[in-house]
Amino acid sequence: MAPSPPPSPAASLSHARWWRIGQTAGAQAVAKVVSGISQLAIVPLLLHHLGTENFGWLMALVALAGLVQFADLGVQTALQHELAEAWSRGDESGLRKIYIAGGRVLTLLGLAWCGLALPLAWWLGPRLVATPGGGPAHGAWIVLVIAICAAVRISAGAKLAAAIQAGWIPAVWSAAANAMAVLACLLATRSGGGLALFLFILTAALVLPGAFAEWQAGKKLGWQRSAAPAVDAGLARRLWRSGLQFAPANLSGGLLLAAVPVALVRFGGYEASATFATLQRLFGPVAHAHSLAIGPLWPAYTEARARRDDAWVHRAFRISLGATLAAAAVIVALAALLPWIAPWWLGAGAVRPPPAFMWLLVAWNSAAMVVSALTYFLLGHGVMARLSPMLTWLQLLTLAAVIPLGARWGATGVAAALLAGLVFGQLPVLARACEPSFRPAR
Repeated sequence: MAPSPPPSPAASLSHARWWRIGQTAGAQAVAKVVSGISQLAIVPLLLHHLGTENFGWLMALVALAGLVQFADLGVQTALQHELAEAWSRGDESGLRKIYIAGGRVLTLLGLAWCGLALPLAWWLGPRLVATPGGGPAHGAWIVLVIAICAAVRISAGAKLAAAIQAGWIPAVWSAAANAMAVLACLLATRSGGGLALFLFILTAALVLPGAFAEWQAGKKLGWQRSAAPAVDAGLARRLWRSGLQFAPANLSGGLLLAAVPVALVRFGGYEASATFATLQRLFGPVAHAHSLAIGPLWPAYTEARARRDDAWVHRAFRISLGATLAAAAVIVALAALLPWIAPWWLGAGAVRPPPAFMWLLVAWNSAAMVVSALTYFLLGHGVMARLSPMLTWLQLLTLAAVIPLGARWGATGVAAALLAGLVFGQLPVLARACEPSFRPAR
């Protein structure tokens, strides 16, 4: 019998790509189990120690810490794209030069934001989201701003890990940070710690994993054994200019993200903020697991596109949509089971969200996961930049809708505005941009 022919180079490459993605997704899944348990454990711990109002105030500020993903003005998006392309070419020297240049740009940007945001937060922050007791709590706002600005540079480590298709690295460090945050909060509750201490613990859990991811990714690449190259000023300027294409959409997205906790406190009170945070913690493990599972596809799309492997790209995209629908089904099931989950999870402090508010959040989280799947595909193809102006206007329109709807219907109105902005705005735009991927490869 004749021996079987060896697999073609294209088939071998496709199998290797799926193997790398499977390794990354598997490691991330284990890490997210730890992170998810930690996030779920911290809610009853803080809710019982702080009370509903203080918990709602603290969670509003922690939500604002998410601004770090927008404060880079798009530089991290440009950086990851450049890193992924260098990695697909096997250009390890170029990979390091790109990362060093991107780090310099992000460091300067973080310092600039710090100088601008510190006085603004000191004056405006307590006026927007005052503490339940009426105290100014300026220290908490300073902690928040410094954490966000420091994370602008530090979070580049996660981009490096993702670009070399080792996204499990930041996932593992994030899991460790979340577990340590639970332990630190437990010790703080027993010692009677104040709100600023809890804010410091929770923001540190958001910021520090990026620093450890950078160290481990650099170690994996062997960078510690050689001197770092000098900063390439021309490359830094190119990354800055490339990132500015995404800056309007990032700024509008950041404004919208900041508006959500502020609007919930002002239109629905601290209880609405506490309810929102609790539901997001319940749905969060599913949403994060989804993001981590399909996140490795972004650099893999870039690599496959560079190698003209269109059939693989189309197949991976369809799989990502299937994973998205499965994750949305899990969120729906969690919401349906909330009357049984909440007393077991939260005990006497169980929240009882209004049904309309809860199901709007379910729909919003599900739509956001679809947006993520489409965005990863478009980022991998390098076409998100041309969509930035349209997404900017859509996010600003959503922000404009949050205020009147929140004033009219409270927290439910805020959730309705967020959902409408995705379903009638971003989703149609992104789907049209991805339309060729729905057709079979020729």
